[in-house]
Amino acid sequence: MIDIFFLGALLIVLIQNVLPLLAAGGLAVCMARGFAGWLVQSRKFRRLEIAILLCVGYWLLNYEWSTRSFDNLISYQFLRRDGALLVTYPAFFCLLHWRMSRRYFRAFWFSFLTLLSFIAGCAALVLGNFPYADRFEVLHIVGQKAEFMSSTLFYGWYLAHDTTGGVYTVACLVLLAHLVEIKGSRKFRVYLWAMMCCCLGGLALTYSRSGYVALMAGALVVLPIRQWRKTFKIGAALAIPLVLVLLWNSSVLDRIDTITDPNWGTNATRFILWRDAWYDFSVSPLIGIGFGRYNDLRRDFKGVPGLVYVATAGDIENNDSTAHNSYLHFLAEGGVLGLLVTMFVWWSAWSEVSYLERRLSRSFIRPFHRAAKGSLAAMLVYSNFDHSLGSGSNVLLLMSLVGLTLAISRVELAEIKRNIHQKMVIPSGGIPRVSTASRFRRTIR
Repeated sequence: MIDIFFLGALLIVLIQNVLPLLAAGGLAVCMARGFAGWLVQSRKFRRLEIAILLCVGYWLLNYEWSTRSFDNLISYQFLRRDGALLVTYPAFFCLLHWRMSRRYFRAFWFSFLTLLSFIAGCAALVLGNFPYADRFEVLHIVGQKAEFMSSTLFYGWYLAHDTTGGVYTVACLVLLAHLVEIKGSRKFRVYLWAMMCCCLGGLALTYSRSGYVALMAGALVVLPIRQWRKTFKIGAALAIPLVLVLLWNSSVLDRIDTITDPNWGTNATRFILWRDAWYDFSVSPLIGIGFGRYNDLRRDFKGVPGLVYVATAGDIENNDSTAHNSYLHFLAEGGVLGLLVTMFVWWSAWSEVSYLERRLSRSFIRPFHRAAKGSLAAMLVYSNFDHSLGSGSNVLLLMSLVGLTLAISRVELAEIKRNIHQKMVIPSGGIPRVSTASRFRRTIR
């Protein structure tokens, strides 16, 4: 019963950031749950845990040698924006040590997807000016944005259309993985398709071009390339609701058309931000200019230009402005070392998910393995256009999917190994046969 409380707290964290203090409280509860699980367990550090500790430790040191204020380090404004990874990556560490029943695990993710689908459906009714749709406006899921062809767009409860697009990209990939892997009842598959249509429509109505490209990248990982007939059927079925959305709202087509236009407003702005980030990296390529220094004004530098040139003074600016590219942002503030230690986390996550997917090929968790890999690939592509790997909502959703999937997979693999060990044949004399150990190793492999 206590797991329901903690999963409810995690649901609050993932579903909204309109009330930041509520989300922060839910995140604190979730981290406490995971840290307690780590203490109760053997407290061993696997490669992924070591990678997370190296990443957080490096960025703390990076902040320290740029001589920024300690008061700013622990301030809400810094941890909410520039220093978000100091919160999200420790949360990832804690999520790896959640232990829960398989029933709660599945129930949590399908509850989350159902809620996202409901929100997207309400947004479609509001944006389509359907009768009585004004009753859903109290949900505050539709916003105004002058830069788009349409005056309104869908942003959910995330206060940013790109963030909402990233969330719905991951949701679509989780549902797509289940459609590929699960052969359930007709009612269950209809339920999956209904949620898939809602989430696809929600993604389209966010006008998030990054989300569109990321979804295609993730789908290449999720869809079974060797099963062309099955892939074609699912792809054709997905194209129908997407085409209907495009025909219903021509602004989505106009938005897609701007992807390759370098002179479009936000495209041109991104080129400027990328140029600034690359300049910061070029003056201090080894360790960057300092964690959180990208937005600071009137910076003073010390060191050797072209090698180590750190910003040691300046006016602190904690805001949402980033390089709109996680890789360039990490290079600018942390140099080559910062990018390597951060990407080591995601390489370790991909490696462990792939390993467990092979070992647990017949497990109920297999669709989540595929979804985790697809979502990770999508977010790595998405990070070329936004600083998602160092922000909040998108990376927390990715960490929750990957972390909880790894946590329950580790337990399941340990149970399989334990059962095999208990079935080892021991002769009546008490001395195990020589072939038992080799047979056990072959079974594990």
